[in-house]
Order: sequence, then structure tokens, then C-alpha cells
Amino acid sequence: MKIALFLDVDKTLTMDYVQGYYAAELGCKPDYEKLENDLDAKRITSAEFGKRIITLFASKNLTKAQAKQIATRVELRDWAKSLLSSKKTDIYLVSSGPSYYVDELIREYGIPDEHALCSRYGFSDDNGVIVSCDAVDAQQKQSFVMDHAGAYDITIGVGDHPISDGPFVGACTIPLLLEPYAGFLHVDNFSSVTLLIDKLLKASPGVASVSTDILKNMNLSQIFKAFTLGVWATFLSALLGAGAIGVAIARYSPSLFK
Repeated sequence: MKIALFLDVDKTLTMDYVQGYYAAELGCKPDYEKLENDLDAKRITSAEFGKRIITLFASKNLTKAQAKQIATRVELRDWAKSLLSSKKTDIYLVSSGPSYYVDELIREYGIPDEHALCSRYGFSDDNGVIVSCDAVDAQQKQSFVMDHAGAYDITIGVGDHPISDGPFVGACTIPLLLEPYAGFLHVDNFSSVTLLIDKLLKASPGVASVSTDILKNMNLSQIFKAFTLGVWATFLSALLGAGAIGVAIARYSPSLFK
């Protein structure tokens, strides 16, 4: 069985927003937080956020070399390093975060370039200061996942926010969020994600008896309805065996028996 893991970066793999670490290092955290709040409230678009970040960070003379150095000080969540290092599944990064951090992350963990989507930032050839941004939005993240998901039997999406991550996470067989929201399974930490993958791989003979086409084209609740009782029990036991995920599965239970 082929499984792919699609991971958001900002506040999913990392403890806080990536750009927040850079703003703190550059001494402009309050200005950055205002931009982040405007983006979250949809007062500005991803593209406008990128433009304003460029202006802000350029005023602090952020260079590519400095950006690479600051990347080493971005904190990852517990178990994130172990998950990124795992060879049990193909890993994709699906992020609106900056390329000057995401590129360092994929280089460190040996993730192929084509497995990463992020906002691409450019730096001036003259003075090396940040100068451009090709921003990524939620729709692009969803399209990226859909373009790659067809090569796998099961896809697992992990994010932290239903608006910015919900579209791409929802395109996966198993949609997980690190914060509890209706319509998504909630997972507390990456240890549970690792355990879920292990359980699915061990259960693969039962789960694989459902056609690959069904797995690829249905969401989690639809898959439960399509499974025979025996296969459903095998699949559910994998979710329940992952600990924290089992608590949120109750959201789907009323519809499973209709």
C-alpha cells in the first residue's frame, strides 16, 4: 500500500508562524503581527500579505544569507523531526510559508523539490535584500494535493486551520487538524500521526481489499460507508489505535450506520 503524507508548515510543523521568527530576529514583530492578523481576518489577500512582508523585511535589510541563518532558529513541534525523517511514507510540504525557510527544511530532511509547495521569495542581485514574492493561497494548496494524490492508495493531510489548510487537508483520504474543528479529525501531536501510519501499514491487507479508486475519490466519511463491516473495522481500529485521533472519530459515527 502506498501512503502519502501532506503537511502544512506554519504552526503545524513549526511551533509558531515561520515569518514570526524572522520578524522577531529583525526587530519588527509588532508590525508583522498586524499583517498576520489582517490576513487571518481576510482584510488582505495572500498576495498582498507577501508584498507587505517584502516591504517590511526589506526595510530591515533581510538578505538571503541572513534568512538561511535565521531558519536554523525556527522551532519544530515535538515529534516533527521524527516524522520528517521517516521513510515509511512519501512526504509532501504544502505551505504558504516562505521558500527561504521551506527550502532549508526539505534540504535537511531529503524531501524532493517537487514534493514542496510554498510562497517563492526572491532576493536582489545587487544588494542581496529581499525583493519579490510569488504567494501561495489555499486554492493552490488544494490543487497541489489533488495533482499528486492520485499516485497513492491513502493520503493523510495535516494542518492547523480550517480556512487556510482545510481545502488541501479535505482533499486527502484522512483529513487531520491539530486544532479541533467540526468536519475534521483532531490529532494532538505527530506521535499519533506516526502511530496511525504504522497501524495502516500493518492493516494494509484488509484496507487494500477496497478498490484503490474508491480510496482516491472519497473522503473519510464516504469511505466508511463504502467499506464492508470487516474492512471498516480494520480501518477504524487503525484510527483508534493512534490514540488522540480516536476521540474525534465520534463526529462521524452517526452517519456510518445509515
